[in-house]
Amino acid sequence: MGTTMRLALGGVVLGGGDGQVEDDHAGEPTTRGTVVEVERFERFRAKFPFPLDDFQVEAIGAIEADQSVIVSAPTGSGKTLVAEYAIQCALETGRRIAYTTPLKALSNQKFNDFTRAYGADKVGILTGDVKVNPQAQVLVMTTEILRNALFGSGLDDLGYIVLDECHYMGDEGRGTVWEEIIVGAPKDVLLVGLSATVANVKEIADWISIVHRPIVPIYHPDRPVPLHYSIADLAGDIHDIGEVRKGRAHVVGDETRGQDDRGRWYTRRVVDPTVLIEALDARGWLPAIYFIFSRAGCERAMQDVLADGRPLITREQRREVDAIIGEAVAESPSIGESTLSQAVFQGLRIGVATHHAGILPGLKRLIETLFERGLCRVVFATETMSLGIHMPARAVVLQGVTKRTDRGFRSLTHNELTQMAGRAGRRGIDPEGQCVIALDARDGLEDLLRVVDGAPEPIESQFKLGYGSVALLLGTGAPPELLRKRIESSFGQYQNLKRIREMEAEVRALEDALERAR
Repeated sequence: MGTTMRLALGGVVLGGGDGQVEDDHAGEPTTRGTVVEVERFERFRAKFPFPLDDFQVEAIGAIEADQSVIVSAPTGSGKTLVAEYAIQCALETGRRIAYTTPLKALSNQKFNDFTRAYGADKVGILTGDVKVNPQAQVLVMTTEILRNALFGSGLDDLGYIVLDECHYMGDEGRGTVWEEIIVGAPKDVLLVGLSATVANVKEIADWISIVHRPIVPIYHPDRPVPLHYSIADLAGDIHDIGEVRKGRAHVVGDETRGQDDRGRWYTRRVVDPTVLIEALDARGWLPAIYFIFSRAGCERAMQDVLADGRPLITREQRREVDAIIGEAVAESPSIGESTLSQAVFQGLRIGVATHHAGILPGLKRLIETLFERGLCRVVFATETMSLGIHMPARAVVLQGVTKRTDRGFRSLTHNELTQMAGRAGRRGIDPEGQCVIALDARDGLEDLLRVVDGAPEPIESQFKLGYGSVALLLGTGAPPELLRKRIESSFGQYQNLKRIREMEAEVRALEDALERAR
């Protein structure tokens, strides 16, 4: 794979294995490199009914040049296609590939997708709950499982590691695991990082190049489907965010709770979901994912819609839903045993559901299947659904811009907002995606607009070498010096040293200026 390769598609030429894109002045597609590389690329490209984007071709060129790659691009832009190319390389070269995700649900979905694509004999899965075909060439797992494997005996014949949702490295609770994998991965293994849009992908790549091996950073900020933001007030009226910015829209709820100009009093702090869903339906903005930042809130919203009773699907669609539910229960009777499951079944029969970590995996798959088929029109979901689970929608609703964390309430970051909003807009179906933010009276318009208008935040290291990691390392017989080396190799240490050098340079500049002033 180390042979230099040039590919030209639609006037874009990749060359030199440096991950750079240059113009094809000759105007004719050209391919150079080994016959195997060129044929592999052509076979891969032929599987898709659409031309590959430039950033995808650039990433593929890096992989064929035996380089690691990290891709930072918006949700739904096609980053997974890059990982699929790495899978094809692994299968054709006899190497193994570990595909990691931060969630069991996402791992299960990828396992099912890859099993359909490559065959059950080629694909396995390892999570805390499931172990299937662990010697497979394509092994899907949660990030913690791979970290534990790397700290132990490793994985035989490992050639590639895919870090899906790589921006999770900035997660306060679990980000350490991503750093431990990058630092602990064998140097002959190619890394393929897939990240949402972040501000410092170049900085991350510079660090990885030091602690692991050279890696090509690819930044693609453009969405395949444009995204439009709106604000829903307490009355359920939807306002274009541009009009709100200009002060041309009267947003009910942007004042102390009280009477509006239509003589109504609003005691809710956020719009009734039944009212907002009706408004979305009237605009043709369904199907929608409705994000609420608690399980209880998701379940209450579904109960509100059930109490309202207005169906979002036709009678014919309801019969189809009933048949699919019946098949799912016959296959896995346990998914229908709980009170919550029965409530979800009732919701599905009118076109709504709830999706969160408390829902059984089999029931989640049922909800996802019905949503993908257009038989479930609204899903009330917690934030975890924004992490890669394939459920594209016409619109996304966010109930406020404040969420609860272990340290209390805080505003969403811009990255968190765009991760959820990115689920809106189906490629090849919708001319644009719709993100509707339901104003929470406790937030206020200023807070809401600040989150929407913010710039992508950089990933900050959350590295903390916990007791579990120390125990895993010491259990392998590793010397204590290795613990020190792991800490010194962390992204946090890299960022700290970089800041120290910047401050030292600033001090020297000030000292020079002071000396000249004398």
